[in-house]
Amino acid sequence: MRLSEGVPDLRSVREGRPAAGRGWIGLTPRAAFQTRDITRRPLMPAWLALLLASGLIVGGWLREGRRSA
Repeated sequence: MRLSEGVPDLRSVREGRPAAGRGWIGLTPRAAFQTRDITRRPLMPAWLALLLASGLIVGGWLREGRRSA
């Protein structure tokens, strides 16, 4: 389908039925997903984030101090 003809309607259709027609597209719910496990881990340790933020703040302060002098 071309979008120049207009945005097609989305319809829910049962499996085995036509999944497209004039001006519509059918979505077949298949339940083909399963979440087995979720593990959450921090991107970096808190001390490293603090060190990085402090370094960026001090670096910016030093750079701005050089420009105004």
